Amino acid sequence: MVQTKTGVIKVEDFEFYIAKGWHKVEHKVENHFKVSAEVIYEKEKLPHGTFLDYEDLVAILKGHMISDVHLLETIAESMLLDIKDKWPFIQSARVVIRKLNPAFSNLKIGAVVVEMSIS
Repeated sequence: MVQTKTGVIKVEDFEFYIAKGWHKVEHKVENHFKVSAEVIYEKEKLPHGTFLDYEDLVAILKGHMISDVHLLETIAESMLLDIKDKWPFIQSARVVIRKLNPAFSNLKIGAVVVEMSIS
């Protein structure tokens, strides 16, 4: 019986202070975001001499967070598509974008979260 060796790379709680969000008021005030991503792959499917570089994953996340796109769901989906383009052999990937302490009138909310995955 052949066993599959599965690997995972992750970036957790990559922090941003930027103006992002669907509502126009969110474009004027910086919010605190934490972005995490997880990429799962089968070791046997890696092309010879290939590895998944954390710096490449960080660059993908950063590029999309600092873009002019404001809808978090669109940002998460674009991140996943770029991850899949960079490493087409992966088994799956997941992205989580957390907006900490979002400004809602008279409400105290610790975070709002967008989570998306691809396989």
